[in-house]
Amino acid sequence: MKLLAAVGLLVVVSFGSEAAPSDGDGSITGYSADVSEPQVDDNKKCHKTVTVSGPGINDKLDEDCDMDSYVIAGSDSLVVGDRIYSDKANQLVVVKDGKCELRTYKDGAYQSSSEMSSEDCDKVKKALSDAKSQAEGWSGQGGEGEQGGGESGQGGSE
Repeated sequence: MKLLAAVGLLVVVSFGSEAAPSDGDGSITGYSADVSEPQVDDNKKCHKTVTVSGPGINDKLDEDCDMDSYVIAGSDSLVVGDRIYSDKANQLVVVKDGKCELRTYKDGAYQSSSEMSSEDCDKVKKALSDAKSQAEGWSGQGGEGEQGGGESGQGGSE
């Protein structure tokens, strides 16, 4: 896995609920994800629905409401909160209860899952943590740089 290489290649950061990189013509490329608003089911359990798409992946996952809703999406990787990670086509990692589930896909559809080794899981957790730290650093700099063409409606400095 290219777990650690992806952190430096992240393109789009959103602390809202959706992010997807785009080509200059506006078409979507790479990974994208959407996190729904919290919903309460009939059993009074709160959850969020995470819709993920990317190279070979098309899925909806129900996650607990305590999951952070930020999305960091790029052409080579995806981070959703502190739970969902991908940097390889047809594979998605979901972190729950300290363990990592590797979900595999074929033609976008879920095929199977397996538990990752603790060593590989630790690498994924570090990549998630590093991505969050890097994103927090970017958000604290007031949109410094011109890479994204500006961030309308964010920040109040002139």
